[in-house]
Amino acid sequence: MDCAENLLNVIDYCENNLDHEISLEEIAFKAGYSVFHFCRLFQLATGYAPKEYISKRRLSRAAMELYDTGSYIRDIGYKWGFNSHENFIRAFKKQFGVSPSQYRECKSSLNLFHRIERIENSFIHDLSLTPEFIDKPSFKLAGFLCPIWKDGTNNIDIPKHWNTYHGRRLYERIGVRSDPVSRLDIGMTIRGYDHNIDCFSYIIGIEVNDFKGINEECAKITVPAARYAVFRTPPADTHTFVRNIHMTWGYIYNIWFPQTVFKHTDTHEFETYCEESRTFSEEIWIPIEERKISK
Repeated sequence: MDCAENLLNVIDYCENNLDHEISLEEIAFKAGYSVFHFCRLFQLATGYAPKEYISKRRLSRAAMELYDTGSYIRDIGYKWGFNSHENFIRAFKKQFGVSPSQYRECKSSLNLFHRIERIENSFIHDLSLTPEFIDKPSFKLAGFLCPIWKDGTNNIDIPKHWNTYHGRRLYERIGVRSDPVSRLDIGMTIRGYDHNIDCFSYIIGIEVNDFKGINEECAKITVPAARYAVFRTPPADTHTFVRNIHMTWGYIYNIWFPQTVFKHTDTHEFETYCEESRTFSEEIWIPIEERKISK
């Protein structure tokens, strides 16, 4: 089953459960991905974060019910997943420009958000990337954490964190001097986050020899030794760089992994980039091991 089919199956499931609680963990599991990579792929393929898509569909179904029935507005909001009357009114007005009561009174045409029926997956099938295999010893990483909310907006939040890191020159506050022309900044998702909270962490920083003299406000992580498949994103410019990064992640998980004998070791994966290089191509390091083939 390819990426497009996986995502369409998820959309089918969401459509059948819009009036029930839908968690990101649940639909990511159904698609066969981690929450982080599911959100990345869903937004890349549809243009919407998963939670955003579900909310827009719920509001459109609510609008149809407002038009077709005389049910109380409060009850309609609760039915379609809004935990308070005020939240429903606010979300409805933000999406449609009128309140539920105004819409019911005038019954004008609304630009409803319709179910996505087709997903083009050429965004990853057009790529052909060959990784380099590197055995990297354990290393130490010091940098600044950013909370990434599990609402599927990581495709937006992570680039924002990179912008903050460079715009505020946070690398200068780590405590280790490094040449900006050759400095490789590392961005890493912290795995093993608590499923009982609504966010996980992403760190941007630099590799250090030890943690002596490191700024106390920095997070400090020791990354275990691993064998990596290292991918370089296709050349881009300032306008297409982030898009190409997302496309490369999609290619790795939906084209490369299924076609190889490797699997993810479920340890830290990361991306590296030298901002001062202005090359607009980064490296993505994926920890791998060979799959055991049952006889």
